[in-house]
Amino acid sequence: MATLEGPGDASRVVANFSDLTDKEAHCADDIIEAYRQAMSGYRPRPMLSRAWLWFKVFENSWDTTKPVPTFPPVPPVKHQDLAIAVGWLDQDLPPSTCASRRSKAKDKAAKKALGKGKAAEQFVEAVPKVALHRRRGQPAYLRARLLPAGDDIEWFWTDGHAKGLDPAFVNLEDIDTGIKVDMATVQAWALDVHDHVVQNRAHQCNLEKTVYWMRCRLVRHVGAIAGGHRPSNPTAVDFATLDTTKLLWPLAIAHPKLSDALKSNQPK
Repeated sequence: MATLEGPGDASRVVANFSDLTDKEAHCADDIIEAYRQAMSGYRPRPMLSRAWLWFKVFENSWDTTKPVPTFPPVPPVKHQDLAIAVGWLDQDLPPSTCASRRSKAKDKAAKKALGKGKAAEQFVEAVPKVALHRRRGQPAYLRARLLPAGDDIEWFWTDGHAKGLDPAFVNLEDIDTGIKVDMATVQAWALDVHDHVVQNRAHQCNLEKTVYWMRCRLVRHVGAIAGGHRPSNPTAVDFATLDTTKLLWPLAIAHPKLSDALKSNQPK
């Protein structure tokens, strides 16, 4: 439950941690607790002390007379951010499902435009060309992702345009060194990339939101009108937007069907 605001003193300026009264130092405890819970599953553990978070509140010379800068919008995580190159295609691949579907739709429209005459009967469907990024020698990528239901991990193999492919057509290799690698190694790489991206995003986005909410709460608590208006009071509805995306390495270690060779690559 959100902490209730006190009557405050609108003429008083709070500009650093030492200016806080005891009540003010605790006015955002529900926000701090929500942040702690959201970050509890990530490593390394961020600084979680009340004092450290209040110091972040007053960074960049912010005080209760100034507007509360909103946190920037969180850009979506792209497939390319979570996929890692794991080798090369050993042959030209058939068109992706999407490309085949587009080609069939185009042929159907072209045939329909010919009507029902002889030309339509003799119509020959075009053979889809092999796109450059699906030709032999092009890089192949692997992404580890959490299945929507449950705690299972999916291994998503793609070309350079994030279209699926069969891993049987991939020569596994460290593309920087040219050294051949095995399946367990590339799966470990994919888990590393996923968890690194997820953790960095959670650390940044959750801290930005927490600092914003703490500033809003403090301004309301002291009765100030920051930037000409009184900010809204953050509640549990807001806290539910904190990023709690699961890490995949803990799931992989506990997964009964994943190999010991993969699990032995877990980061120390």
